[in-house]
Amino acid sequence: MQPSRLLFALALLPFIHMTPLQAQDASDPTVHAVTYVDVAQASQASAVKSLRQLAAASRNEPGVVRYEVFQRASPPSQFVIIESWKDQNSYDAHASSAHMKAFRQQIEPHLIAPIDERPYVALAVGPNNGAAIPRGSAVAISHVDVIPPKKDDSIAALKALADPTRKDKVTCAMTSISRRPDPTISP
Repeated sequence: MQPSRLLFALALLPFIHMTPLQAQDASDPTVHAVTYVDVAQASQASAVKSLRQLAAASRNEPGVVRYEVFQRASPPSQFVIIESWKDQNSYDAHASSAHMKAFRQQIEPHLIAPIDERPYVALAVGPNNGAAIPRGSAVAISHVDVIPPKKDDSIAALKALADPTRKDKVTCAMTSISRRPDPTISP
């Protein structure tokens, strides 16, 4: 795999089964989000416990499509939550759920940076086959920020990148997602 491919990847996730990827249709109500959580080194064990509880409760919510929590290898005090919900109502119900509120209260004293929640629109996502990512799998998660005048060029480049990358023997699937536009920022 060429190093330049990794520079453009929004997210690279290995799955148990290879599945064809497709762009999210404008009529698709699925909500995708990526959340970054950064805690103090001394709070790592507490964060892992809180995140496991959050993930277990979230995976049982109505409308959840995917809810994965990843811990960075180094430093191990950084975490990423990748989630997909059936629609905005399901996502909103999750965001206001008792277990989400409890998680925020538990994690707050351990944070060294604000929780960074990023809503996304899918560019190339395989259907969820219900298979969990095997424990111990190496997962690479990255994102690319682009300025609005180059957004369409970037989307085309990411889509072109997804197909050949998914064919690599090491990679089972590549998911590309684009951050939803922020209505408070003008292009």
